[in-house]
Amino acid sequence: MSCGIKIPGRVAVITGAASGIGEAIVREFLDADARGVVAVDKSPELQHVFADYKEKYCDKLQFVVGDV
Repeated sequence: MSCGIKIPGRVAVITGAASGIGEAIVREFLDADARGVVAVDKSPELQHVFADYKEKYCDKLQFVVGDV
């Protein structure tokens, strides 16, 4: 479900990205044509959560596992 935001050319750093609202925001920003998204979470499963998006957005999506 898209909320219609447009953020082309912007880079976002999103914490809590492995689940819930953080995960939804990562997906929404990528679908809204963000230039890049850095997904941050302390869960080592972070990359597995976005396996479906990693191929489609390989040049835009980066992962950081850590506690912020």
